[in-house]
Amino acid sequence: MKLMGRYRVVKPVRFFVCILIMVMGLSTLLFTVFGPSTEAAAADTYRQVVVHENETIWTIAEENCPSGTDPRIQVKEICEINDVDPGEIQPGDVLIVPVEA
Repeated sequence: MKLMGRYRVVKPVRFFVCILIMVMGLSTLLFTVFGPSTEAAAADTYRQVVVHENETIWTIAEENCPSGTDPRIQVKEICEINDVDPGEIQPGDVLIVPVEA
């Protein structure tokens, strides 16, 4: 008595679509589990900077400005992220500064 038989694909298009959906689902699952975490991505885009004596937001922006970026844009982003005005910072304040990714 033979239990194993040969399988025949009756509708090749349906079979192909089914295999494609399974491969896409498996790859999505694997990327979700083993892919890059959002915490690591966020850590790479922002940095904490401690304000020192005689430092301004402008000097902090120039030091941490990605190459080719206008420091004025960086100053505006720093002020918006930290909800401060440029003249309000004091030595010892900690600012969150965007950095080049």
